[in-house]
Amino acid sequence: MSGAQKKIYAGILVCICICSVLPLFAEYNRRGMPDSVMIRREIEESWLYPPMSVLQDKQPEVRRNEAGELFEVRAEENEDRFSVIIAPRESISLSVYSDNGVSTMTSDVYPAQSYGSWILTKNIADNSFVSVKYYISTDENVFLQFRSGGDKTFVDFIVYGAFAVRGVQLGIPVEKLYTASFSDIASWTKSSLPWEYINVMPELYHSVLQMVQVIRENLSRIVYTEDAVLEGDASLVHLTNGEPFSVPDDIVDAENKLLLSSGGFVKWIVDGLMMPATGGALKIAPLLKPTITRSSLGMTSVLGQQYNLSFALDWTRNLAAAAESVYTGNNMLYADSGVDVKINPFASELSPAGIVMSPGYIKNAGYSITHLQSLFYILAAQEPGKFYLGALRETDRSKSPEVNFFTNCIAFFPYFDANGKYGLAVFMNGVETSLEKLLDAYPSSFIHLVRISSSDLFFPE
Repeated sequence: MSGAQKKIYAGILVCICICSVLPLFAEYNRRGMPDSVMIRREIEESWLYPPMSVLQDKQPEVRRNEAGELFEVRAEENEDRFSVIIAPRESISLSVYSDNGVSTMTSDVYPAQSYGSWILTKNIADNSFVSVKYYISTDENVFLQFRSGGDKTFVDFIVYGAFAVRGVQLGIPVEKLYTASFSDIASWTKSSLPWEYINVMPELYHSVLQMVQVIRENLSRIVYTEDAVLEGDASLVHLTNGEPFSVPDDIVDAENKLLLSSGGFVKWIVDGLMMPATGGALKIAPLLKPTITRSSLGMTSVLGQQYNLSFALDWTRNLAAAAESVYTGNNMLYADSGVDVKINPFASELSPAGIVMSPGYIKNAGYSITHLQSLFYILAAQEPGKFYLGALRETDRSKSPEVNFFTNCIAFFPYFDANGKYGLAVFMNGVETSLEKLLDAYPSSFIHLVRISSSDLFFPE
């Protein structure tokens, strides 16, 4: 073979190699996820099969995949189990203080739960397989878990501690997972796992983020004030009776402030959408219409004659129905609007007691506040461009039977940012808060949700 022929032959081989690799990378390159498959194939015998007694003396290794991305391979021991972690590099900025002042330096880290991390866990006693976790999202709370059940392999899709899918059987041996690429896994499970939960389009959340920014810019103007709300003509009135509301003398810079109650605050948000569309704000009276029928007997009935126990539920439902009426051009009452969130995406969840059944949606009660983080992730993925009003349901257990009543109104804005990372903005009573703070304050409560479409045309009073 001549030199020229050898060069041509070598070029053909290179093209063949490149073409055979391209399909492997196409999917995760689109997502920007580093894949450790080639590294795992290189270290299969030296890291993935040996027991902990062999690995405990091995030092972490930094290896480069075929795309040039760095991964660290290391073993970690934890009680009766150990893990082999293959984690991609992340660079973090650190502030360094010295006699010359403050300077910034970058440092390389390899977090176990970073985007693209692959973790094999086995039992120390007999080196038997326990699981493989594969972090397929920029959110570390969203990952795949592979586990063995006898001679079968199963995969779970976990979102914030809840099973979006649990126990999908794969027709492959456990050992094949050791050297499986992301493309392999996506191909094996393309019709059995909810890949739409990570296949998000960040551009669809622009209006949600725009509304969040405008609300934040206006929070300094808002003073939480019981029973205060803006009527349809923008006058400040008492929510309970519609009478004009007199601004208290102790309000500083009153002419530049907005006095709003819990219900008044979420109405102010919805009015910011309605005014560009209709030229005016919503009137109060239709928003107070009952949306549930209570029994005429029992403690709830007696208290209901003195207090509006379902105020926040009725108020948020009617606000959402009014917005839907404007958007669709059809004058709809709540019952015809379809604004209630009723999805049940999780059958079970992880808990300190193990795997337990998830209660899901309860009619006229909503969802347990402990389940909202995982639920909002799914809602963000499935309903881009929506935000949600929540009615907080509290329970008075000092009475027998106990009494449930809806108190505060909350606005939730779930989104994915430009990098595809999930986030949730929460506003209540004129301030920005967080789901974690709500959990601390109301750990046993329920929140009923209604959906509203966001818009870039958002101009609150």
